[in-house]
Amino acid sequence: MSNKPKNNELPDDNDELNLVDEDDDELDLLDEDEPYLADEADNDEFQLPVINPTAKTWKVIIVDDDKEIHEVTRFALTGFVFKNKPLTFFSAYSVEEAKSLFKAHPDTALVFLDVVMEENDSGLQLVKYIRNTLKNNIVRIILRTGQSGEAPEEEVIVNYDINDYKLKVELTQRKLFVTMIAGLRAYYDLMTIDVNKTALTQTLEGMPVGVYVLKAPDGEPIYFNQRAIHILGKGIEKGVTVDNIAEVYQLYKAGTSQLYSSNYLPSVCALKGESTHVDDMEIHKEGKVIPVESWGTPISDEKGKIIYGLIAFQDITERKQAEADKIRLVQEREAKNAALRYNQEIESKNAELLKLNQEKNEFLGIAAHDLKNPLSTIQGFAELIMSDSISSKEEILEFVDHIEKSSHQMFDLITNLLDVNRIESGKLNVEPMNINILPTISHLVKSYTERAKAKDITLHFEASEVEYIVFFDQGALHQVLENLISNAVKYSPLGKNVFIRLSKNDKFVRCEIQDEGPGLSSEEQNKLFGKFTRLSPKPTGGENSTGLGLFIAKKLLETMKGKVWCESEDGKGATFIIT
Repeated sequence: MSNKPKNNELPDDNDELNLVDEDDDELDLLDEDEPYLADEADNDEFQLPVINPTAKTWKVIIVDDDKEIHEVTRFALTGFVFKNKPLTFFSAYSVEEAKSLFKAHPDTALVFLDVVMEENDSGLQLVKYIRNTLKNNIVRIILRTGQSGEAPEEEVIVNYDINDYKLKVELTQRKLFVTMIAGLRAYYDLMTIDVNKTALTQTLEGMPVGVYVLKAPDGEPIYFNQRAIHILGKGIEKGVTVDNIAEVYQLYKAGTSQLYSSNYLPSVCALKGESTHVDDMEIHKEGKVIPVESWGTPISDEKGKIIYGLIAFQDITERKQAEADKIRLVQEREAKNAALRYNQEIESKNAELLKLNQEKNEFLGIAAHDLKNPLSTIQGFAELIMSDSISSKEEILEFVDHIEKSSHQMFDLITNLLDVNRIESGKLNVEPMNINILPTISHLVKSYTERAKAKDITLHFEASEVEYIVFFDQGALHQVLENLISNAVKYSPLGKNVFIRLSKNDKFVRCEIQDEGPGLSSEEQNKLFGKFTRLSPKPTGGENSTGLGLFIAKKLLETMKGKVWCESEDGKGATFIIT
């Protein structure tokens, strides 16, 4: 590919490019068996990013006032390829021509620049123009001179931004190729970095959140995207440190007038190697308060040293407003539900009051009715006793007996009414304890045996144990059992039997009271334990009934975790069971 020229075909003047064979002791950078191709096999698949995407070649400018230098350089690099792209040469024979070329081709990759042209330092002045005026820091500048005394290497390297310094006499063809390869590699790397930097910047600028970068360790800002500047109202500020960044950018703890603590700022934490996230920050700007959510993460070099802190944040005003609206809607809904519940409670209370008023009227009606008869009886017999029509002591004792029975009837009614009132008002006082139910039932059976004989009714009591321990109030237990036993006697036909049975297991004591009365239909069983309930069966001996006994018994049992129910068929008697 190289088509090396013969030495005698090239000028040998010291101010000209001299393509001579290298000495044996020089560093051989290229293999003699390999063509002069700069492509690297491991990068063949990589597509080189360029400023001008349509460019198909590497642009090289030769600046020299000697025309033969242009021709020799072009000839020596004939067929040169790097990254699958050839070279395109442009020639300038003066500084002004070179300036025009650089303006026309800002994507130039490399320039071979002579030092001495119109002036002794013309090449150096062009370097300043390229770097300082055009701000082109990417193009690789190879300084070539045939008069090193006019531009000493040490001085030039120190004072000018050049990339290589070569004497024309030492530029053999091979070294020219090596120089070109090194220059284009450097240009390629810089272009890659520049393109990546541009892509990164475009990415950051296109993000919907604010982004800024701080330099470690002091926190000096080096980059803000436009979104960050818009939200903060400012960008890179001088004198910013980790100690005053909250003050400079007016970062406050949400809902307070206190600057955000630097110990918890995502930017400061990122510079310390910590990744953080906060959503309790506000930016105070021009009298406005902007709630923000912020993230911070450290950026480290290949050795793990933290070099930057990357911070992202976003204005969450809309989110906060949405949250506030949601809270308000929830509160309004809860208020409506509370009002609805209150209305329902009012309606329920009104319904309860109506029911209580109805029960009160019923209560008064029953009380008036049930008290009227015994009161009339007492009044009538009292008048008879006080009159002059009584002829004997026996008659007086008979009248007194009627008065006593009527007074007991009134007392039972009033007692039941008071019990109902205590139960429904929650003022029922009970003191449950472990007691043996057997003595209480035995006493009641003995007491009602005599009363049952008057109706020719026989009581049968069955109990196989001596102890039947229950956890119950003694008085309430007596009241419940007496009510059920008295009802069995009260509603049993003459000449029948009443069976009272006690049994127990590991959990319960069970008492059954069975009569041979008319029984109860299913419909009447459903009403059995209601208040002021009057069913079709009537007392068989003219006894009094208030319709409250079973209601009271059920409430007393439920208060102390007991149960009562009835098993009956119409016409076949009834069995009341309590556990």
